Amino acid sequence: MATRPLDELTSYLQKTRDATFKAYTRQLLTFLSHAEAEAKRNATQQFIGRNGRRLSGRLLNSIYTSVNFDSSDNSLPTGVIGTRGIAYGRIHEYGGTIEPKKAKHLWLKQWGGRADRFRRMTPTEFIQEKNANPSEYKIFKSKKNNLIAAYTPAGGDVVPLFVLRSSVTIPARPYLTPAVETALKEFPKGMKNEIRKQFLGI
Repeated sequence: MATRPLDELTSYLQKTRDATFKAYTRQLLTFLSHAEAEAKRNATQQFIGRNGRRLSGRLLNSIYTSVNFDSSDNSLPTGVIGTRGIAYGRIHEYGGTIEPKKAKHLWLKQWGGRADRFRRMTPTEFIQEKNANPSEYKIFKSKKNNLIAAYTPAGGDVVPLFVLRSSVTIPARPYLTPAVETALKEFPKGMKNEIRKQFLGI
């Protein structure tokens, strides 16, 4: 079956006279709505950075639901929930280790305080600044043996902008699976109620 937006299924639902299909589909759409809302709630609660900074903006906006549905056969539609447009949705759900594909290091952006002045700076831009102003932009090892890319103004405090790592392990922080499980708790009960409405008129 082809994956389709929810509004296509809603449109078909208004045309069909199949009572069983209607009962099931109404509950499926309700289930998907609840699951998506719950997944976004989970992402909002789990992905918080230092100083309460929200990390979930792009992830939050990437969460979507759709249906596998083909009106040409007699099969019932199935629901889909996931993320799109981002590469890290899956690794946050299941956990894993990220390693650089081409570069020697992963460049981890640092936030907060004076580092926020450089929030839009990319690793490439840092290297360009380092080549042009080597006295102010430096890469060095910290006391904890971390490799730091920093802004070091003359007479001022060092401002760490990136931490360079050979790999980063991301713990599993599931936000989709618990959302599905929460939404499923109400699905069987709701399905029975819809069937009663369709067949018994109550």
